[in-house]
Order: sequence, then C-alpha cells, then structure tokens
Amino acid sequence: MRLKVVGFTKDKMYGHVSVAYVSVDTFDAMGEKGNPMYQKAVHAVAISGGLAAHVKGTESYTKAQIVEALPGYKAEQTTITMVEWLLVAITAVIIGVFFFVINMQKEQEFGVMKAIGTSTAKISGTIVSQVFLIAALGAAIACGLATAMSAALPASMPFYLVPAQVAVVLAFVAISILSSLASVVRMARIDPAKVIGGDFQ
Repeated sequence: MRLKVVGFTKDKMYGHVSVAYVSVDTFDAMGEKGNPMYQKAVHAVAISGGLAAHVKGTESYTKAQIVEALPGYKAEQTTITMVEWLLVAITAVIIGVFFFVINMQKEQEFGVMKAIGTSTAKISGTIVSQVFLIAALGAAIACGLATAMSAALPASMPFYLVPAQVAVVLAFVAISILSSLASVVRMARIDPAKVIGGDFQ
C-alpha cells in the first residue's frame, strides 16, 4: 500500500523505535491487504481525562501503568537507575578517600593548630566545607554538561533530563560530605602533645 505522509510528530517512540500514526480505516485496510482472514477488533481505547466513564466489563489503566508494561522498560530502567546510583556512590567515596589522604599529610599541621587553640569544631568545619565545595562544584559542572548534551543529542537518542534526577545530584553531595567524616574523626583524635614532642605516627 502507498501511504502519504501528511505530517511529523516530535520525539514519539515506542521503546527506542520511531512510530507512525495512521487512521483506523487505514489500519484496517493494511490488515485486510496483509491477511485475508483479518477481522476488525478494538483492543484498546485511549481516553482523555478521567477514567470513571469507562465501559463496563473493561479494564482501565493510566498512561504511567501502560508505559511500565512496555516490554523491557522496567528492567531497563532498573538497570540504568542501579548503575546511576552506583556511580554516584563510587564517585563520592573517591572524593572522601582523596581528602582523607590529603588530610593525613596535614595531621601534624592540624596538631599544631589544636595546640595553639584552634578548636576541633573549626577544623572539622573547614574539612567538611572543602568537600562540600568540591562536590557542589562538580555537581554543577556535571548538570551543565548534561543539559548541553541533552540539547545537542538528536531525538533518536533516548536521553531526557527529568526533575527527579535532582535527587541524584543532592545525594551525590550528601554522600561526599558523609565520606569526609572519616577525615574529621581521624583529625579529632590527634594529640597535640605527641605532635609537638615529635612522637607522632
């Protein structure tokens, strides 16, 4: 059958495959041409608005439920989400380890600072604030790059930014701060007397 293209839709896909819309009459004509035993039947009806007025004896589903039921959709989203959160946790821990190593090299300086009266709370605040600034700056740069990439990628590439992903960014910063607490604990245990006496390990 020859079909005339009368317009284009934007970003309309089924899974990762582009879709085309035809009228019911055209669909029936295609079915009859491809299958002599074709029978007209209605399997589903899309209703705009509430679902209270559905026909008795039928089942109604929301758009979100239909999307969840797409073959492979749930498994794919679960895998992507798991990888996403795993990368967030790994990156945040790396930041924590990085600062832990740096602060280990500064332990003698921390000991001297405590000996001259600098409070543990003030030093701890400095360590945590440094981690927060690094994590927040990294998150901001990542969001900017992701937004630019989303605008540059073609519609055929299934990549979209959703507001819920803000939670991932906030979690990254939070995990980074939590990972910095190991440095804070080690710094709090420094004995200034040992540092000044040269008996520091």
